[in-house]
Amino acid sequence: MEFLAKVENRESYRNLKDFNENLYNEIVEQLKTVEDPEISMDVYNLGLIYNILGDLNNNVIVVMTLTTPACPMASMLIKNIVSEIEKVPEVNNVAADIVFEPKWTIDSMSDYAKVALGFKK
Repeated sequence: MEFLAKVENRESYRNLKDFNENLYNEIVEQLKTVEDPEISMDVYNLGLIYNILGDLNNNVIVVMTLTTPACPMASMLIKNIVSEIEKVPEVNNVAADIVFEPKWTIDSMSDYAKVALGFKK
């Protein structure tokens, strides 16, 4: 697992969806298989993924947050996210950039997650 501090030439990364929508969609599908064990919902629909950045060599940075900075499952969750993205054949390297601004709230969740978890009818 690699973290942002080790990513070289970060300025060459941009929103992956803007220039490689197919790869972006493959990564999103992989992220939907990673469940937050404390909430029983995938990290994408929970709204933990803020952005997916990429470069022209298919190196990827996942800009993400946690439900709380003190999340006891953070290490495992990040490892699972990176491992799932590494399964996408086109991806060369994956790094996770953990941020806490903006702060995660229930409003960060997709409508699907809000309904499934009972926050919306």
